[in-house]
Amino acid sequence: MAKEGLFRALQNVTMPYDLSDEFYERQDRVLREMLSRKHITDVSRFDDGITLFKGDITLLKADAIVNAGNSKMLGCFVPGHHCIDNAIHSFPGLQLRRDMMQGMAALGE
Repeated sequence: MAKEGLFRALQNVTMPYDLSDEFYERQDRVLREMLSRKHITDVSRFDDGITLFKGDITLLKADAIVNAGNSKMLGCFVPGHHCIDNAIHSFPGLQLRRDMMQGMAALGE
């Protein structure tokens, strides 16, 4: 578990400028291995309507999740911080931060 914490802390402080394809490939191997030890909850198994779910939002199989993120949309930069913004930007990998950064730049932000 300590290695996962260090890995997340590295992600939290890394801006995705010019990261190589090799970096993303290695990162994705680590993330897939971490995910293999977790349980994914498929939201389609819930009844139609409003459902209360208590658990890890990053482990939901869903089309979208809502995050009360910061105005830059880049996630939390505090290493190891246990906020939802940190988790949402850590578990999918730094590609999310890169894509959000590019999207915000396209909007002139």
